[in-house]
Amino acid sequence: MKKILKGLSDENIPIEVTIEDSKITNVKESNHNNKEYIVPGFIDRHIHGGFGSDFMDADLKSINNILSKLPIQGTTSIFYTSITASDSDIKKAVEVLDEYLREPDIKNTQVLGYHIEGPYINESKKGAHNEKLFKPLNKKEIDKLLSWTKNISTITYAIENSSEDITKYLRKKNIEPSVGHSTASSTLTDHHIQSGLSHCTHVHNAMSGYGHRLDNMGIVNSAYYNDDVYAEIIVDGIHVDKNVVKTLYKSKPVNKIIAVTDAIRPAGLKDGKYISAGLNVYKKGNLIKTERGEIAGSSQTMIGNFNNLIEFTGCSIKEAVLMTSTNVAQSMNIKNKGLIKEGYDADIILLSNKNNSIYKVKETYIKGIKI
Repeated sequence: MKKILKGLSDENIPIEVTIEDSKITNVKESNHNNKEYIVPGFIDRHIHGGFGSDFMDADLKSINNILSKLPIQGTTSIFYTSITASDSDIKKAVEVLDEYLREPDIKNTQVLGYHIEGPYINESKKGAHNEKLFKPLNKKEIDKLLSWTKNISTITYAIENSSEDITKYLRKKNIEPSVGHSTASSTLTDHHIQSGLSHCTHVHNAMSGYGHRLDNMGIVNSAYYNDDVYAEIIVDGIHVDKNVVKTLYKSKPVNKIIAVTDAIRPAGLKDGKYISAGLNVYKKGNLIKTERGEIAGSSQTMIGNFNNLIEFTGCSIKEAVLMTSTNVAQSMNIKNKGLIKEGYDADIILLSNKNNSIYKVKETYIKGIKI
């Protein structure tokens, strides 16, 4: 069935976008007065759950609960993100997701792959993870994960507990290596980058920080000055101050910055006490903390990231689209998403912006279907 959407491009040009079946078949300039922006759907590279559910529940009902509600926020695709757990719990979670993906609901947000975050991390940068289960990443662990599922896209790991050969091995297995929850120096990080390290998990959070001498320079230094590395950042104004977000934007090529939510179970719910990854967590507004006092994931949304990027950095709409959609697709080698372009999947959102206020999701299309 053919549909035509009229609105503004991310460069403020009036356009018509033709959708046939699940694809964009034509994009052309047009004369009309529609003021909604037509942009690619958001792609969240780092999300654990929300709305009272978590992907680690290993339950089809929980999966559907999350994926059926994310389109409201403009998120059309995600990379499911695990958290530190036992082998049996991780295995069950990915197997249930594989079961879901054999017959996914066409009206749900799409799952493009799995991001394994933990247990291959450093205790001193544990965040809201269970340190009793931590272990180094090695070839045996990678092969074990791949024996459970072929859908692993990314593994976050503390590179100081692994060798550069492990980073090379991840590349060989078509898994994106991402440093995070790590105390690595910038020198070690640079060596791993030369071996194929390509991503930095939630930059600034749970990692060695920015130093001004070689002996105290950390992962954050490498994330800033290596233009080949994608810096993933949570733009809620809590995990990273808005002025630091602006510093990253001014320091790094905009096509190498990826905004993520890192949303967990309480996201989208009222304030109160919840359990996430076996830990008691407390939500107050957009802040979620453990009993130990660490920030525990977030309750951020991708449309929230979009608006905050524009507010915090002064970036253009086109740049905000890059950081919330296009860059993820390109970094993960997803050839048919992240652009409003002929031949691409019709994963589209219409954004309204009345009286120069914040942008709101007016309509969401997933592979051409209006949700």
